[in-house]
Amino acid sequence: MICKKEDQEVVVKINKIVNNFSDTILNTNLEKIKGLKCTHINLIDKLENKQILLKIDYINSEYNYKKFKNDDKNKWNQYFFEKDMELFLIGDEVNINNNIYIPRGFRVIIKEGQKILLTNGAFIVSNSPWTIGGTGKKTIITGKKNNLGGGLIIGDNDELSKISNTKISYLSGYNNDLNFEFLIMGSINFHQTNVEINHVDFENIFSEDAINIIRSNFKINNSKFRNIFSDAIDSDFSNGEIESVSFKNITNDAMDFSGSIVEIYDSNFENVADKLVSGGEESNIIISKTKAVNSRSGIISKDGSKIYSNNIFFHNVQIPFAAYQKKSQYDHGLLVVNDFKVDNFLVQYVKDDKSQIILNNIIQSNIKNKKKMLSLVNQ
Repeated sequence: MICKKEDQEVVVKINKIVNNFSDTILNTNLEKIKGLKCTHINLIDKLENKQILLKIDYINSEYNYKKFKNDDKNKWNQYFFEKDMELFLIGDEVNINNNIYIPRGFRVIIKEGQKILLTNGAFIVSNSPWTIGGTGKKTIITGKKNNLGGGLIIGDNDELSKISNTKISYLSGYNNDLNFEFLIMGSINFHQTNVEINHVDFENIFSEDAINIIRSNFKINNSKFRNIFSDAIDSDFSNGEIESVSFKNITNDAMDFSGSIVEIYDSNFENVADKLVSGGEESNIIISKTKAVNSRSGIISKDGSKIYSNNIFFHNVQIPFAAYQKKSQYDHGLLVVNDFKVDNFLVQYVKDDKSQIILNNIIQSNIKNKKKMLSLVNQ
């Protein structure tokens, strides 16, 4: 089992034979994995003499997810009423102060101008799709400055959820300290579903990700991210489109992709403390028409990812371009950039020996002090 602790890779050996026709239970010493974030299981096929790397999906932890449902399954009707299999807020402003679970079979409707106030870290798990907002007055989903809300996860259904003309703020995500095996990283989460986000403002978000998307199809358009404590958008093994989105005062990455296929058009960045766009774990990304100022790292391709970009303008971005291998189980990165202008940088690009960066059709060679520069990118 491959884990992390403070950005250091830790391998926990299990040595268990996998069952062919039934579930395999892996028993681990809890003391060994306490404080670790375990991300992958490495299976060894002795017959074919090859290794198979599987990503651990914490959200599908059957025991903990069922426990959440059972503890809170009847509480939704304190805040919603049902009509023709649709759930509506009981009033135009509703304060939800405890966790709730919404089962399959409904559609949750939050009308334009309505407000959900989440307090005491309240978190909503929904297996039904949502329609939030409209074209008139802005819809609000928020906590309080001195009493943050948790957030929302919509998942495990094929129906399309839509969030439009909405402001989302003062959320801290799910309290993973309650059970470290039940891991939800974002304030707004989508898991194995479909979603469209249009004209949505995210402000003052204090979770690991403002939006976390896993194995889903998504579109994010005409939206803004401001004062985000960590990552703004995190996508794992998903397919999506991002257009006309801006980021300002982002403490970590603006957009972080793993195993995803994404097209990004017309994005703007200001004061991003880490990476503007990070592609990892064999992501395929197309980027066009991007502007950024006063940020640390620009477009980063790592671990077998392929990123193709054009029409790029960066001012005061310390390291505009990078490609490298971070995880040994993946290949090296490829980054292609055309029609770009960058100024006031520390170094224009950095790469490891086997990764490839192509700038305006010219393959780039290694730079001096590459280890030092890579360490800056990969902090």
